[in-house]
Amino acid sequence: MEVKAMTTARRWISGGVLGLLLGASVQAQLETVWQQPEMSGAIGQLILLPDGSGMLAEIGGDYPSMIGLWRLPEGDLLHRFPGRLGSQHALSRDGEWLLTVGSQFYVWRLADRSLAYSIEPPVLGQGTASIRSVALTPDGARIIASLSGCEYYEPTYGCYEYLYALVCLQVSNGAIVWERVVEDYSLDLLAISPDGRWLIASGDGVQLLNTQTGELFYELSTAAVCAAFSPDSRQFALGNTGGTITLHRVEDGVVTRTLPAAHQDWVTQVAFSPDGTRLVSVGWDDLVRVWNLSDGTLIRSLRPHSRDVSAALFAGNDRLLTAGSEGRRDGWSAGSIKLWQLSDGTLLRIWTGHSSRMRQLAFSADGERLATAGRDGRLYLWRTSDGTVLQQLFTVPEERELFALSFAPDGRTLAGGGLDGVLRLWDVNRGGIPLYFLAHSGGITSLRYSPDGSLIISGGFDRQVKLWNASTQYLVRTLSGHLGGVTALDLSPNGSLVASASYDGTVRLWQTSTGALIRVFTGHTGVVWAVAFSPDGSLLFSGGADGTLRVWDVGTGVLLRSWQAHPGGVYQMALDPTGHLLASSGEDGVLRFWNAHTGALLFIADFPANARPVSFAFSPTPPYFGYLLQWWSSYSYSYDSMLVLARVRLPGDIDGNGCVDDSDLLRLLFAFGRAGSGIPEDINRDGVVDDTDLIILLFNWETGC
Repeated sequence: MEVKAMTTARRWISGGVLGLLLGASVQAQLETVWQQPEMSGAIGQLILLPDGSGMLAEIGGDYPSMIGLWRLPEGDLLHRFPGRLGSQHALSRDGEWLLTVGSQFYVWRLADRSLAYSIEPPVLGQGTASIRSVALTPDGARIIASLSGCEYYEPTYGCYEYLYALVCLQVSNGAIVWERVVEDYSLDLLAISPDGRWLIASGDGVQLLNTQTGELFYELSTAAVCAAFSPDSRQFALGNTGGTITLHRVEDGVVTRTLPAAHQDWVTQVAFSPDGTRLVSVGWDDLVRVWNLSDGTLIRSLRPHSRDVSAALFAGNDRLLTAGSEGRRDGWSAGSIKLWQLSDGTLLRIWTGHSSRMRQLAFSADGERLATAGRDGRLYLWRTSDGTVLQQLFTVPEERELFALSFAPDGRTLAGGGLDGVLRLWDVNRGGIPLYFLAHSGGITSLRYSPDGSLIISGGFDRQVKLWNASTQYLVRTLSGHLGGVTALDLSPNGSLVASASYDGTVRLWQTSTGALIRVFTGHTGVVWAVAFSPDGSLLFSGGADGTLRVWDVGTGVLLRSWQAHPGGVYQMALDPTGHLLASSGEDGVLRFWNAHTGALLFIADFPANARPVSFAFSPTPPYFGYLLQWWSSYSYSYDSMLVLARVRLPGDIDGNGCVDDSDLLRLLFAFGRAGSGIPEDINRDGVVDDTDLIILLFNWETGC
């Protein structure tokens, strides 16, 4: 069908009320494929959803800044909740309700992640009680909390007598159902039985209490720091400070089995397998051990993390989830969660990440891998298709933080440069210590490989652009002329030209083969922060501190187009591989997407409150767009960051090339009448490819082209 006919049809449809309604019903957007958070500190509590479709984990060590909800088995992060879990019993039995703790008790509907109830802690003694541990009853109707409070307070000396209590609260109205208050010892909630009848508290011995009334059923003289009920609620396991685990009958507390010296120190967690035949234990010795309960034999012993092993639970009868951290000698510790096959001890999957803010990202040339660098000096490789961590490359100290990353065209080498001016080359397949050499007297701000992989081009604070032989690391030539530090680089698609942006407010165009200065582009007021060639090499895009995006003719140096993109400055810019879409962010913290040909604003990315992009890039092969978000968290009093892989979705752009054109129309026509979920041609996602989808496509004809 001719473009003229399509344009006429679009005008006819858009002129009617139906076209206006349907054409505007589907908005351009960033569609998240997967996201992975910063994993600062050790993982705290770890909980598996009842149906096994996801897991919840506290991130942030002793002071968790968030609770992550991951989908299983895919492994992508679905949502972040504030606060902490408080115990292993934060979910209702049906998985419908989630209990989290902050300054209050918060009960969430897990299906839509909406807050259903917020409940103030009760008064205990002379003020509001402090929350020690909490649990949600299996039916989701009540909260049981271990609290502490001050009985006598003196302004000069503070609190000198404490109260401790177990309190049961009604979720619907916060009313106290029952409470047990003691003065001589603390009361800690350890476990609730799956049938909801019993709870175990540790104080002056171990107490078995009726969950409904709070009445004491019996008390054991033994001490315990962790406990778990069997799936049938007929027995429970206790772990103590001496490394011993004991199994007891619920009906009378009689010990049925003892596992002496199960760990070298405290036993910090125990959990039964779904079939009740095995028990997993975690100790201060950072070991995770699995026991056969029929004879007490050790089935498997793992040291799953380098430090701070905090949790382990069964994900089915033959799989195990563990949580801990991967520490470094300089003190940076990154949380990690691992999935193991118990039968042979095989590591199946790992969830980990940076222990501090993520700062830079880069795609490999085939788009199959994504590299990230963080303030912690770590360098991770991720599989683009699902967000799996493929490798952690050799790290650099924090003071040598990487500012620039670039993959070689063959994907075998990753170049990185940062504050110390050293250019590092990692062998992606082997890992290990990188090759390195001093490239700039100031920090390295930008890096690019030539299209054929023979050269590495670097720019630095020392005002120079340098070309290096990628094989020998010898300096080929230096390009001098900028009056300020180099801020950004790009190469033309055929590698014959280098464009460099600078603090001096100019963009300079150089001949790669000779180093000759071909042209200087002037016009920006202030620093030029970003520069990029169009896919055919005929245009050059730039963004600067004056808030404008500019398009230049490479052959003549003529300014073709300029528009105010951001109030303040444009800090980053990226052009998609088709040349249709241009993304930019600036001082305003907003990410905008533009029609690269006309400068028309297509849409503004929708981010959470206080979040802003710090780095982004289009994958060399459509349709992915990767970005790093950073925001201030009032829960952790620190910066937090997130890696997100997304698709840019323009209404009607079915093939994801950034342009609604003939290829999209053909795909829709061939799929016309198909029904089902997840069909790309079903533009409005109503389950069928029909007239409505055709109208939306025609209404948005040539958008992005």
